[in-house]
Amino acid sequence: MDKLAASLPSKSVPGLLAGSWRKVLLVNALLLATACSDGYPGGEARVLSSSEMNVDQLVTAMNVLGEKPHLPSRWRYALEPGCVLEVRKRRSGMSRQTIAVSLYEADVSMKQGIADQAFDIQLEPAEKSLTVTVPVLKGGKWADAVHMRSLLIHLQRSCDTTVSP
Repeated sequence: MDKLAASLPSKSVPGLLAGSWRKVLLVNALLLATACSDGYPGGEARVLSSSEMNVDQLVTAMNVLGEKPHLPSRWRYALEPGCVLEVRKRRSGMSRQTIAVSLYEADVSMKQGIADQAFDIQLEPAEKSLTVTVPVLKGGKWADAVHMRSLLIHLQRSCDTTVSP
């Protein structure tokens, strides 16, 4: 029996603890790898670009953009028959303003404010008798303005522009 005990390797207490520590690290690494194996969450809707949207999706995207909390006013949009865009502006505690403008051959312009570095999007009607530009978004960030401009241009292309106003 003594020969058998002598032939078995003897492990010291620190050697046993080192082996246990490795096992704990291995188990934690396996748990972490298993938890992260799913990758990106499934079922997420693909984000459409403005060029892939239909008219309803374009107007919905404009309304989402017009409700952003950093804007000084809230903006709502509706597309009326004949390719007429109805723009409603509301300031907190103030009256509402509604303007309708034909998208038929209207020019979409983007202006930057000098003092506040905010960007505005305006429609300039094709009817030269109307010298007023119609504000579509005021006080937005650069990304907001570029997105709104893209939505408006694609809305113009998507709606029926064959019928003159």
